[in-house]
This record gives sequence, structure tokens and C-alpha cells, in this order.
Amino acid sequence: MRRRPHVFTLLVLSFVGATALASGSYGHSGAALDRSVTDDTSEGLEAAAELVEQGQYGPAIQRLDSLADRDPLLSGEHGSVAYLLGRAHQQRGAPEAALSAWREGANQLERNPDRFDYFLSDAYIQEAFRRGNAQDRQRASRLYRSMIRKAGNGPAGSQKEILNRYLRELAFVLPERVQSRTGLTFDRRTMRLSLNPSSNAGEIVDQWWERQDPLPSTEENERLTEHLRRSVHARQKFSHEKMLDDRGKVHIRLGDPRDQTSVGMEDNSRTRRIATDVRRNEFWVYTQINQSAHFLFVEMDPNYYEVAGLKDLFPMRMSTGLGGSPEAAREYLYELEDVLQELATFSGKYSNLATEVFNRAALARDQAQYGAATNSFDTPVNSFIEETETRIETLDQRNERRRVEKVPQTRSSVSESVPDLPIASRTARYLTEAGKTRIELYWSIPTGQLPKSDESDSSPSTLLANVVQKDTQQERTSEISRRYRVSASARRGAILTPQVLALTTPDSLFHLDVQWDQYQGGGGQGAPGSLLGRHTQRYGAFTKLRNDPNVLEMSDVKLLTVPARKEETAFNPDDAIPYPFYQVSPAQPLVISFELYHLGLDENKRSEYTITYRAERTSDSDGIVDLFRGEDGERTATRTTYQGNSRSSEEYILLDTGNLAGDEPRNVDVVVTAIDEVTGQEVTRTISFRMVPLQK
Repeated sequence: MRRRPHVFTLLVLSFVGATALASGSYGHSGAALDRSVTDDTSEGLEAAAELVEQGQYGPAIQRLDSLADRDPLLSGEHGSVAYLLGRAHQQRGAPEAALSAWREGANQLERNPDRFDYFLSDAYIQEAFRRGNAQDRQRASRLYRSMIRKAGNGPAGSQKEILNRYLRELAFVLPERVQSRTGLTFDRRTMRLSLNPSSNAGEIVDQWWERQDPLPSTEENERLTEHLRRSVHARQKFSHEKMLDDRGKVHIRLGDPRDQTSVGMEDNSRTRRIATDVRRNEFWVYTQINQSAHFLFVEMDPNYYEVAGLKDLFPMRMSTGLGGSPEAAREYLYELEDVLQELATFSGKYSNLATEVFNRAALARDQAQYGAATNSFDTPVNSFIEETETRIETLDQRNERRRVEKVPQTRSSVSESVPDLPIASRTARYLTEAGKTRIELYWSIPTGQLPKSDESDSSPSTLLANVVQKDTQQERTSEISRRYRVSASARRGAILTPQVLALTTPDSLFHLDVQWDQYQGGGGQGAPGSLLGRHTQRYGAFTKLRNDPNVLEMSDVKLLTVPARKEETAFNPDDAIPYPFYQVSPAQPLVISFELYHLGLDENKRSEYTITYRAERTSDSDGIVDLFRGEDGERTATRTTYQGNSRSSEEYILLDTGNLAGDEPRNVDVVVTAIDEVTGQEVTRTISFRMVPLQK
């Protein structure tokens, strides 16, 4: 027993001696190092931060490593232990070690959501999208959303500036309708930003990002990943003194251009002569978006590029008004010729002007070389340039207007090459016998509209349906996947047999994200081939049905059809199949179904309830017209009272849609109200569809 304290003492002395020797190589006393290594207080952290600021990265890393073993999220004025440790590694020239330190810190932040470090989050996001792996990028995206959720109630000082920088980048892609609710405003014409976030701005933006996820069946939000990748690249390539120039702003909005060049510059292979007086510039073209989507960026200040006009390429001293000698005028004309010819190569907007300037420059060269006289029909060079400058200003203004009108605020390239599948889907909630809420998703697709396989027009393909249920925090609570073998039949009107997917939810408020992918081949358990089409759909927010025996409850109304109707007023419910399509022909037999729960029982153990059906149609010409009519022709609702001996009921109603035929489409809302005559309670549900005219 007496040897154990002795061994511990030797180990401590050995550790202290080793660290003291190590510190000697950096010129610091062992006593000072010993105190900080064994001290995990804020004073120790600030001492390490001071070493980082002084460039003493080795001693700083030793101190921070010791603190990280105790609490990597211990924070001070300059950030947390994990942040400072990564920063020391990065500035020492060890980027992988820096990423590792920030990765561990990010893990800790996810485990401790009540502790947040903006310095650490920013550093990890930037490095994850520079050299991190897919897991790093997903974790960085989650940290980004945690940071954005704090907008409006965020930090102060330098940490607030970190948040504001992300908000500025966000404002470039946020739709105007969302901007108006958040206080993050972007002017597309001037590219100016205004940041005055409301208290709930973070929540609004986070919900918007959730809706942008193009592939809900994956853990990753691919649109958010794309935005962060663009933002990180813009900061790295298109910023000066931490300020994005206009190239960075456009890159965040639209991504990489399809083509780009620098007009009139020495390193441009298309240039016939070196135009040394032309300002540094970049010309970006997005023909995949619109013919008007082109931007001329000119270096107006050192290393800072702005969206500019053609005239801004040339310094003021080249203007004919600052001297006006024939030689200067011709030189300016030749510069214009080169620049316009290059621009015309990338955008037809400059072609006409380029041709006119080329012809006048050719004449000027002939006159200068051969002394050819100017005839009375030739415009002097100075006058021609003045007229051309006026036309250039008009062209620049027109181009700017067209960009604002034709170019979207933002453009994503995620899945842009995958055709959209015309999937039709609906949902309905039910109560199970155990009192749980079951939600059914029923869907179908016209098989004639399925994208064709590369092998043959009739070759089968595979449809994969994936349904993800999420809670109010967008966390997954359940997920189901199904595989279907389909044939792309071209027969008019053919549809895939409607399918039903059901989940039971444990949450009071929930969302559904659904993704369908069509692949070539892939029958049985074989791996599918190439992706042919995709469709995604989001439903929410749903609430659970009430499982209170004292409260009348009703399922959602479900739309059904029957393959063949034998009678006008009767049908066999077993023949009915789900009908998920929104558009309906008057010739299509329609049925609505629903369930009632917790009906009251009288003293004779009997239930009595009344069902009222009110259906309205709207069109541009005749307004609202009831679907159900009485014998006198007045617009009325249908009302029927039922009796039974059960506290639940399943109802099927065949709709008479014959009187809806018309010359124009009409929207129909069917409102169903159930009244419990025993308890006096009532509940209402609605289902909608669009009645289209019969095709002649």
C-alpha cells in the first residue's frame, strides 16, 4: 500500500520533467508551462490563446492538448480549446491536424447543444468543405443550421460578425417572400444586403432549408451542401479583406459559369493583340440558365471585382474627350474592336455592335496605312467613338434589365439533369385499434409518362419509393422503402396500380418526406441500372388524431374509384381502389371514404350520427356551385342520419359527378361534417380535386 503513492509521484515528476525539457526548446520556462498544463481554468486558456497570437504554436499546442483532454469546449474571448488547437495546427502548416482538432470539437458541440462556439463552427465548416470527407460535410451542414437558428438572438462582438457573414451569404439565395419575414434583404439589381434579422428569423430560415432538400431519402441535404460548397469557394477565391466581391455573390447564387474568359487580356488565347490598357476583368456566361445570364466583372479597386459595363473596362484617360488626338482615338477604337469581338464570341448580345466597330476599325487601319482619304459618307473616328460609347451605355443598361428579369435569384445544379416523374400522391390519417395514428400514403403514375429505358421503349424498369417520417425537429422517427417492377406502357390512360404505404407515428406533430426513383432494369433483388427519373414530395405538418374516448374523431377523407360502376347509387366497397390523382374526368367514378371514432352511445347502447356532405365547385366564370342539388333545383347539401351499435363507423359514399361536366376545368371541394347526435359533438374534413372537361 505504501508503494502506490510513491509510483504516482514518480510518474508526475517524469511528466513534468519531460514537458519542461520540451518547453525549453521554445524559450519558455518550465514553471510557466507546468502551471498551464495542470490548470484547466480560463486563465490557462487565455495564456494558450496568447501563445497562438504570438506565433508560438508548439507550446500553444502542448497547452491546448492538455486542456482538450479535460474540456475541448472550454471557451474564452478567442474561442474554445478545440478551435484554438486547430488554429495553431493550421498556422503551423498542418491542415490535417487542424481539421482533426476541429472535427473533434464539432463532435462535442453536437453532443452538447447548449454549448456553442461560433469560432469553432466557422473554422470547421470552412475546412470541411475544403478538404473534409462526406461525413465532415454533413456534420458541418448540421452545425451551420445550428448557427443559423440563432439568427435574431445571436451573440455580440466578433462572434456576431461570424454569424452575419453567413447571413449575408444566405440572403443571396433566400426567396423574397422569405426575406420579408426574416429581415435578411438582398437587392438583385444593386447586389446590396440589409441585415436586420427578426427574433424568429433563424427558425424561419431553418424550416426553409429543410424544404430545399431535393433528396429526402438521404441523410444529406444536397441543396444545403451545394450552397456551403459555393460559399466556401467564394470566400477562398472571390473575396478581399473578408468582403465578397460581385464574383463571389454571383457564384453563391448560380454556381460555376458554363464558360468564362478575360477579355482583352494577355493570357487570353482569343486575343489578336495585347490590350494593356484594359482593366483586369472576367466575363462569365450561364447559357444553361438564360441567354441574358452573362456578367462582366471589372477590377474597379485592387483585387475587388464588380459587375460593370463595357465602358468600365477602359480607364478614363482613353476617352476621346481627354486629348482627342487622331492617334489616341484610333487606339481606343482598336481596343474596342478586340474587346467586342471576344465578347461576341460568348454572347450574341454584342454581335451587331462588334461588326460595326470592326468595319470602322478596318477602314481606320486602311486610312492610317495607305493614306486613303475619308469620303463625305465616313464618320470621323472621334465622332464614331462618341456615338459608340452612347450605344454601349444603352446596351449595358439593357443587359442589366434583362438579367434582373430573366435570371433567377438562385440556381441549383443538384439533380437538374434528372427528369421529374409525374407521380400523383395523397395522404390520409387513421386511428388504429391501439389508439395510434396511422398515416397512409397512396400514389400512382400514368405508365405512359414514365421515362423510357435506353434498352427499348417497352423494357421494364424499377420504381423505388422511400417514405421518411420526421418530428418537429426534423429528426427521422421512421422510414419505409418499397420496390416496384413497372412496364412503361404507352397505352393511353394506363396507370400503375395505386399503391399504399402506411406508417404509424408516435409524435404529436410530424412531417413526411417522400422520394421516388425510377431505375433501368433492376428486377428482383438485382442492382438497378441507371437513374431514369425522380420525384420528391413533402407533406406536413400533420397532427395526431385524438385518442380520447370522450371526443368525437374522424379520419381524413380518402378519394377512391371503382374500375367499373354497375349501378348509379350502389357499389361494392371491396371493388374500390385509391385514387391519388388531382385531376378527374366527369366520366371517372369517384368514391369518398372515411372512418368515425368515439361515437357516443345512448342508454340503449346505440349510436346515432348525422353525415352532411357539402361539395362546391369554382371556376372563373360561374363562381361557386353546389355539387349536390335538391329536386327543386336549389343548391343544397346532402344530409343523412345513421344509427348503429358501435362506437366506430366506416363510411363509403359514391359521388354523382355527372353534373360537373363543362367547358372549363373546375376545382371541387367536398366538405364532410359528422355530428354525434348523442353527445352533440361534430368534426369536419375536406378533400379537393379538379374536374376537367371531357375530351372530344
